[in-house]
Amino acid sequence: MREFLLESREHVQSVEATVLELEAQPGSQALLAQLFRSLHTVKGTCGFLGFTRLEGLMHAAEELLGLARDKRLTLDRERVSTLLALADVARGALEHIEATGMEPAADHSALHARLAGAAAESVPLEAPEAPPVPGILPWRGSSTGVDSKLRVDVALLDRLMNLMGELVLARNRILQCAAGPTPGADLVTASQRLDVVTTQVQQVVMKTRLQSVGQVWNRFPRLVRELAHGCGKQVRLVLQGADTELDKTLVEALHDPLTHLLRNAVDHGVETPEQRVQRGKPPVGCVTLSASHEGGLVHLGMSDDGAGIDVQRVRQVAVQRGLVTADQSARMSDLEARMLIFMPGFSTAERVTSLSGRGVGMDVVRTQVERIGGTVEVHSRQGQGTTFTLKIPLTLAIIPALLVTCRGDRYALPQASLREVVWLEPDQARRDITRLQDASVLRLRGELLPLVVLASELGVGPAAPKLDEGATIVVLQAGERTFGLWVDAIHDTEEIVVKPLWKHLKGLACYAGATVLGDGRVALILDAMGLGRRVGAVSEAPTHV
Repeated sequence: MREFLLESREHVQSVEATVLELEAQPGSQALLAQLFRSLHTVKGTCGFLGFTRLEGLMHAAEELLGLARDKRLTLDRERVSTLLALADVARGALEHIEATGMEPAADHSALHARLAGAAAESVPLEAPEAPPVPGILPWRGSSTGVDSKLRVDVALLDRLMNLMGELVLARNRILQCAAGPTPGADLVTASQRLDVVTTQVQQVVMKTRLQSVGQVWNRFPRLVRELAHGCGKQVRLVLQGADTELDKTLVEALHDPLTHLLRNAVDHGVETPEQRVQRGKPPVGCVTLSASHEGGLVHLGMSDDGAGIDVQRVRQVAVQRGLVTADQSARMSDLEARMLIFMPGFSTAERVTSLSGRGVGMDVVRTQVERIGGTVEVHSRQGQGTTFTLKIPLTLAIIPALLVTCRGDRYALPQASLREVVWLEPDQARRDITRLQDASVLRLRGELLPLVVLASELGVGPAAPKLDEGATIVVLQAGERTFGLWVDAIHDTEEIVVKPLWKHLKGLACYAGATVLGDGRVALILDAMGLGRRVGAVSEAPTHV
């Protein structure tokens, strides 16, 4: 039964994706054959297991597709909608079967009538253009007949990942012992071997959790189609880099943020066909989803060729809704003003609809992306379009981090947030560090950088440390803002195993988790975004300093 559910879900997803492709290429015999294969496979397994209602629906769909294959009808918008409704019903039936072991006793007569009606509108050909196409064409792709993919239970992978984390901790401990004053030769050799093997196992285990972002994206063509239809617009979705891989947990966590961004692009970004023609654009708008690996992160881009963000309108709405003052709005740069769209309660929609107007969409995007350790950037040119860039870590389980010290305690800074380390001699520190509006700032290469004094934020030191011993500054990136973190000392980078915070610490915004170091001590992992917001270096409402 489990294999039936897994296979059938894949085929139903394939049905939906292929139907959407056929809407754009209604005469493609290859796509029709692929659709036939998926429907026929589901029908056959349902018949074997006695799920007769679902079997009957698949058979009715085959009748409709047979006419399309014989060129007696075309898959117009209404027929495509009927086949998509079939996919929805099949998906719901499979969920019911999984929960109860039985087929739902639902009445599918309305869907049967839609399928029959769509097939009854066929028009016979006056003269056939080509010989009949075989009902089943050979599979595209590898001819070996061997599926190189293996389904693995996620619970098993989670357990394996936890064990992998413990192995990394053990390796770190042995390496620490081997670096002592009198390590034995055997211990050194064993630790080196353990280091190599652990790294290899870690890489393999991490790969088992990787999943292509296309697993999330395959749901979006239909979403965009329905959103565009509801808004009276024409929108084409382009997918680039769908085979880019990311940790499965992160792939699933990105579904809602990307959905909100697509809704925003179709509802607010892309203009109506009439408006686009008046502005010298093609009537069909284009929304592009892209993914790529850059600098140890996955960059997800969502861009449209629509109207762009009206920065002045954003400022006006933010003031009207009380999100910022008129003075703050006037002193903001365009970049800071664009970031206002991520504030809770912000919306430029003049009326509330099923798609927009409640001011929660973009706030949800930022909150959920930051929850998985990512950042969101937005770039826009009025009249030309908008691009959102999500920068996501490859995994949240084991990450490289820089270890720093503050008053004898060690803390970990994820390397993804690290930009550079600056050491200032006493004379340099007195020259380049100053106080501005009761806050410390660093003059770095002609720019003023906000400074966060870690000891002060932890309540164990003054807000303005003495400069007689110089200063160690770690420059961090939080979204599109950069600030300096003033620490006592820095140590080596180390791969750390991220552990969740204890319940009583989860409310502290400046911490992202905890880890166990090679010497057995516990270290808290600092969150660059939360730390910057806490001291105003990165604010909820962008301000001008």
